Amino acid sequence: MPPVTGHVFISYSHVEAADYVARLGEHLDAAGIPVWYDREIISGDRWRHVIRQQLDACGAVVVVMTPGAEASAWVDRELVRAENQGKPVLPLLLAGTVFFGLGDLQYEDVRTGAMPGAAFTDRLYDLLGYEDQDEDEDEDKDDEDEDEGDDEPEEGGPAPADPKADAWRRLYLNMVLQNSRMFGIDHPNTLTSRHLMAEQIGNSGDTVEAIRLLRDIVIARARVLGEDHPDTRKSMRLAEFYLGQLGG
Repeated sequence: MPPVTGHVFISYSHVEAADYVARLGEHLDAAGIPVWYDREIISGDRWRHVIRQQLDACGAVVVVMTPGAEASAWVDRELVRAENQGKPVLPLLLAGTVFFGLGDLQYEDVRTGAMPGAAFTDRLYDLLGYEDQDEDEDEDKDDEDEDEGDDEPEEGGPAPADPKADAWRRLYLNMVLQNSRMFGIDHPNTLTSRHLMAEQIGNSGDTVEAIRLLRDIVIARARVLGEDHPDTRKSMRLAEFYLGQLGG
């Protein structure tokens, strides 16, 4: 199967796996893998459209297997649509037994509540098409370093152009725009994608721009979620980290 692009769609039972999936989302985010999952139980045609759109746009589906998920009509619909579209499905066994319909797929046992291992993350890197870019870019790295060794970016300014970083930035920007259209600019889902984009920008070297974005996100999260909410504090800590890099 050739590499595909997009985010990872997580299919699960809210009742049995909400806490685990929240931790899983943070774990994959920290590994640089964009994820989407429905954080709230919302009914209606509009929400069905959102789930269908996110599923259609994803590069892979992670299904968290529990007895409730196997009995869930929503999880079944999501897996059927993924199969019909040829989406790769990566199962995680959190409770119970392996789904009857997924018995032929390799799965990872996480019944202890642990996060999946490095092989699982590497598989997602493969499917999202990011694994080999660094190797291609490193072929002429030594020669480029000799020619461009004196071209250092200004402190706190943008780093030299990085095709991989630019690809991630475009991906996160598309997620922000898509979530903004569906939910609104200050919806928790949109704020999460805005935070991820700011983090990518900061990690690519443009800490000044990242701080500017994070200040807006902190204000919005404090208004929508509250000042003591974990997501608000997460954005505050990241802004403080980048300020520290600038000596501020």
